[in-house]
Amino acid sequence: MPHAMNGYGDGRPKRLFLFTYPRTASHLTMKMLSLDRQPELKYWPPETGEYFFLAALGMQERLGQWHKVGHTVTDEDKESCMAVYQSCANNMASFIQKAEAANKRFYIKEHVNFIKNPVARSTMVDAKNYTVKYSPWTVSICGYPPTAQSPLNETLFPDDFLLTLDPMFLVRHPALAFESLYRNWTELQSTVGGEAEVSKNIMESLVSIRPVRNLYDFYKRHFEAKGDSMWPVVIDANDIIQNPEVLREYCETIGLETSRIVSEWEAYDVPDYEDSFTTEAQKQMLATVAGSRGIVKDKAPTDINIDVEAEGWRNKFGEEAGAMIERWVRDAMPDYEYMRSTRSGLAKSYAYEPSASVSGAKGSTEQD
Repeated sequence: MPHAMNGYGDGRPKRLFLFTYPRTASHLTMKMLSLDRQPELKYWPPETGEYFFLAALGMQERLGQWHKVGHTVTDEDKESCMAVYQSCANNMASFIQKAEAANKRFYIKEHVNFIKNPVARSTMVDAKNYTVKYSPWTVSICGYPPTAQSPLNETLFPDDFLLTLDPMFLVRHPALAFESLYRNWTELQSTVGGEAEVSKNIMESLVSIRPVRNLYDFYKRHFEAKGDSMWPVVIDANDIIQNPEVLREYCETIGLETSRIVSEWEAYDVPDYEDSFTTEAQKQMLATVAGSRGIVKDKAPTDINIDVEAEGWRNKFGEEAGAMIERWVRDAMPDYEYMRSTRSGLAKSYAYEPSASVSGAKGSTEQD
């Protein structure tokens, strides 16, 4: 199988790590890959929450600390937050160590926005109040201490750990991703509650693609210096949904069995978790894939007109919310188009215009 070696050429099993942002159809992608049926692979399954750091998001939301770092956070709250982040990192490290002790590759998926260090996130959301430079909040993981990070690494992880991973990025048009996120997040808030201002700040952080682009550039510079043009790998959700051969090529590139790819499956129940926030979040985010029996191609429109979509958002969510979603989408488009331009192979030749003149079908964001 081509490109079966990991990105570092050192003979160890692949450390496949998919970096995403919310509502990129990542749940659908995982389902189509049938990771539980891939030989020689260990992955973090949906039954356990699918994200190692989702618990930290819920904790900070409850504390109202999503955008409060530095002088606005008490030592006690910072200690509580970092304890949860470190616990999440310890769980990830334990999973990695168990996989490699069994000489297996692993596949992990995380939203970059979930693992963004709180100092960088707070500066992005509320830059005017963060003129003083604070040290990033970082974790130790897999024996790598929380050392200083290079400028493009805005995650919780030290550079040395990130550079042991084989990086992949999944992107999706902001008009599709952000409407879906807004709809799901407002439904989640109506279920679990939460302060409106905290919720707004969480949303502002989750709709930025810039941290994803920065992390991509972090890896791109590293691999270019080594003369390696294959990593990092970038895929677009619409390509996968509209053209199954793109997913097949992706599997061949990273060394997964193409025979395991599926386009149909049985509906399943989303389980309950110990944490109520995680339970409700997962039920919201997994509802469509869990309740469906396969991919629906008309949920991934090939033509998207932001002007027309924005009118629909105002009609659906009200003038203020519709205008907010439009601002998020337009602000994110340069980063999305940059990421999309880095695709290779079949995906590169299978193109749709992100800013085309025809609007996508109604309900186009539902299969996430």
